[in-house]
Amino acid sequence: QAETLHDAWAQALACNSQLAAARLEQSAAESDVTGARIERLPSANLQGSYSVRSDERSFLTANPFAPRTTFALPYSQSAAAGASANLAVPIYVGGRIKNGILGAQARYTAAENDAEAAKLELLLAVGEAYFEVLNAQCGVRVADEHLGSVRALEAEVINQYSMQRISRSQLLNAQVGAAGGVRQQIARRNELATMIGQYNRLLCRPLTAPVNLEEVVVPPMQLDLAALQQIA
Repeated sequence: QAETLHDAWAQALACNSQLAAARLEQSAAESDVTGARIERLPSANLQGSYSVRSDERSFLTANPFAPRTTFALPYSQSAAAGASANLAVPIYVGGRIKNGILGAQARYTAAENDAEAAKLELLLAVGEAYFEVLNAQCGVRVADEHLGSVRALEAEVINQYSMQRISRSQLLNAQVGAAGGVRQQIARRNELATMIGQYNRLLCRPLTAPVNLEEVVVPPMQLDLAALQQIA
């Protein structure tokens, strides 16, 4: 089945890494906008802790009633728990939060425009490559037909020369024309291979992958000469 221009666009949009990077930048900028808006909301911070020790923490003190002996004075339990809560409400920050939100929105708009520009540039590049491949294929067909014509002429001239009906210079001219047809055919095929490589690169395919493109039929314009002159 022949590949249409819309198929090529869809595949290029799905695999292009530069477009994917631009869209990720847009998503990151959108998250920055959300983060900037959150800063003007109250924030709460809750913390809790719990600890268990093998014994109570104590001070060792010399016993004045029994020389060379000590006794322990505990100052904390072996198990302890704690909790804290903080609540912060922005009251006045001199416009920092508002300007931060505006800056984040501006960066998001720029990232959105960059992503859209990357998409349009990709669509344009794929469209140009698509039509360049079609044009190169037409060039190869024309070169093949031209080579067939000059080779037929060369065969006829060789036949005429064998019967001594034409001069040797005419024979050489025919051979030169056939050699030129071969050179033109090689040039057109190399051009087609280059165009196919560029097209496959945009669609994330191997450069030498075969392509089968559908011809684009442009319908005739339903305008008369006067209307076309007015548009021009």
